[in-house]
Amino acid sequence: MKVLGIDASRSLREKPTGVERYSSEIIKAILELKPKLRVRLYLPKESAFFAKNLQKVLRGRRLWTLWSLSKEMWKNKPDALFVPSHVLPFFTPDNSFTMIHDVSFMKYPEAYGKFQRFYLEWSTRRAVKNCAMIFTPTDAVAKDLELFFGAKNVKVIHHGPLELEKCKNPSEVLKKLGISKNENVFFYLGRIEKKKNLKVLLAAWKIFRKKFPFSKLIIGGGNGYGYEEIHAEFDEAVIAPGFLSEQEVSAVFSVATAFILPSLDEGFGMPILQAFEAGCPVICSSIPALTEIAEDASLYARDSKEFASKMTDLIKNRELREELIFAGKEQLKKFSWEKSAKAAMFEIEKTL
Repeated sequence: MKVLGIDASRSLREKPTGVERYSSEIIKAILELKPKLRVRLYLPKESAFFAKNLQKVLRGRRLWTLWSLSKEMWKNKPDALFVPSHVLPFFTPDNSFTMIHDVSFMKYPEAYGKFQRFYLEWSTRRAVKNCAMIFTPTDAVAKDLELFFGAKNVKVIHHGPLELEKCKNPSEVLKKLGISKNENVFFYLGRIEKKKNLKVLLAAWKIFRKKFPFSKLIIGGGNGYGYEEIHAEFDEAVIAPGFLSEQEVSAVFSVATAFILPSLDEGFGMPILQAFEAGCPVICSSIPALTEIAEDASLYARDSKEFASKMTDLIKNRELREELIFAGKEQLKKFSWEKSAKAAMFEIEKTL
């Protein structure tokens, strides 16, 4: 039986970002399909999430993909390799596949550190050169890959939704975060970094609070590149608790007037689907990837005045809120991990 190797290292993160969550979910969905290929999961340590007989532990700490996984590829290549993020090991088999989540580093280089830009560009060029096919989460990323890297071997496969664990005691979580029932609550979830365009959100927040002072802005997520400049713009009504658990995210969604994603660039925008699931209206930037995913189920804005205006609309117009909640539930039906896994496996299996 032919072997499909999968880099499962990203599924081990204790506080996973969107890329790590994608890795875990797509692997689980592939395994649930019970593929004809024998699956071999490469990890730096044993994982409790997958059956032991599927795992091959390759010891190593730093540069695990480029050192430990590369040594394995040199000694014992599988028939096909799938890397859920775009850092390939050396000595990859001819039938290699990867998911490139975005190329924001090419469009907004000032939002990244110098080494980070170099590493991302280098690894993306290697993926374009060495992969039998590259998967992207949206048409927007596929077009960017062709524009910046001349990539032709690209297949768009949308992600599935990340289901939220329901909060057992939301009132306790909200109290801990300093949120009261009488306040308007707006919610951002993601890294606190330049490419997320949070300065525009914070400028919109200042405009909005002049009319609605009894409001809170929750900014959930860890710090990324340029976070110091963003933190400097926080006022007393901005709450930044850092990483939020699934139950905490669920609790905030339950009271939020809207989820806001003001990003300069996104590959997919997974929290939008979480907001749809939670019945929370969405306001996001009018960039190609987000309009592709949310379609008519979101309000869109381009600058701080427009974001402030959309926030005001949702406070004043209950009917608009209900329309967006319904549209979000309907839009969510278009996405599933089963669809994602089937599309990926179809492309992988037809090369073997």
